[in-house]
Amino acid sequence: TLFLLWVYPLVRQLIKLRKTAKLFGEGKLSERISYSAFPYIRDIEVEFNHMAQRIEDLLGDVKLLSSAVSHDLRTPLARIRFGIDTLEEEDDPQIRARYQKKISANVDEMTTLVETLLNYARFDQAMLEIKRVPIKLSELVASCIAQQNDESLNITFAEPNDDIMVMADKNQLAMLINNLLQNSIRYGRGVVTVHLVKKDDTVELNVEDNGSGIAENIRKDILKPFVRAEATKHNIKGHGIGLAIVKRILDWHQGHIEISQSEALGGARVTVSLPIP
Repeated sequence: TLFLLWVYPLVRQLIKLRKTAKLFGEGKLSERISYSAFPYIRDIEVEFNHMAQRIEDLLGDVKLLSSAVSHDLRTPLARIRFGIDTLEEEDDPQIRARYQKKISANVDEMTTLVETLLNYARFDQAMLEIKRVPIKLSELVASCIAQQNDESLNITFAEPNDDIMVMADKNQLAMLINNLLQNSIRYGRGVVTVHLVKKDDTVELNVEDNGSGIAENIRKDILKPFVRAEATKHNIKGHGIGLAIVKRILDWHQGHIEISQSEALGGARVTVSLPIP
């Protein structure tokens, strides 16, 4: 009887895990297993949830990729087709040269998009091989800031907190920091402030700029890869990869990202948090 009383909660949790796995297999991709009080099956529960999140993210990326390809490739293709048809009917050398230049620009646009999609796919594959090592975060942030050596920029690293250590893949974390800095530089007006703030068992990296900011209704969407429609209306250019890569790196490092408005500079404020070992 005592054995049954001891083993019953474990069996109940395993049954719950099987039920969740069955629902997930039936296409309910948001299903997750709640963690139990049993440390000896906690690893299984954690890995199941990580696997489920990974599959959901990949399927979401496939849908967004299909949308990006159908829209972003179809548009320049249509312009190229129109340009070729016009060239066939046009004899004026100057007009032909002008359309040839437009066709070349559209080909370049398509090439850039394809390279972007391939780079994102390679990045996603590289995330399977992350190697976590102890990293002094302030040194890495300072190094990334030093690489942005444009004299027209005013980048301030306030309160660097030299003693904060994190366990992370150094290359991936450097990519995360550089993407945040480049976004602030691209959409700001030359002023960027970086803060490191230690909070209990996490560290927050805040990057703020003096640009026009990011509208609240699109802050979640621009974290997705290849999302451009709403972003374009707000002068957010590109293929929507930078912040998507930041989000994916944070997912793999159990971190979080939040976008808000900078009270000090008036532009965007991006806050990423990472666990402290």
